[in-house]
Amino acid sequence: MKKGQPIEIDPSRIFDVPALEVNLETLPPAKAIIYKAIMGISTQRIDINTLALLKNIKSATIIGYLDQAVQAGYPYDLQPIYDILGGKGEFQAVANTLRASSLKQATHIHSDLNYNQIILVQHHLARAAAAREKENSVSLHDSSQEVAKDYDGDVTMSEFRIFFIDD
Repeated sequence: MKKGQPIEIDPSRIFDVPALEVNLETLPPAKAIIYKAIMGISTQRIDINTLALLKNIKSATIIGYLDQAVQAGYPYDLQPIYDILGGKGEFQAVANTLRASSLKQATHIHSDLNYNQIILVQHHLARAAAAREKENSVSLHDSSQEVAKDYDGDVTMSEFRIFFIDD
């Protein structure tokens, strides 16, 4: 796979799902162009059907490219994903199915959608879960720092246990 340059993203831009705080993988140039067009980074946002016509590739391929950007840790907005699935309601239905069952079952239940659409939702759910987990660990770290500041000496394990575990 041909690697490109990292995508320049305006740090002041707020996305629905922020970038992972890791070194972002570079996307090959063709995939980077698709990602930027869907997210409206360097131009006005372009829908996938228009991109498919302009680039002469299948919509499923474009969805796959967006999915690779999601997996690579790039920030993204949810509206383009809602549009890809036919609306927020359909997105929520697929997400609920994936939470309750397997990917295989979700492809049967939502047979009107293609595999790339469903896997994109699955990867979004994984990103959201990772973000919640990270937020919870940061919150625990911040709380433990506050406890340590409240004491003149070291926090003993029994004090830590009483504050965090026994509550």
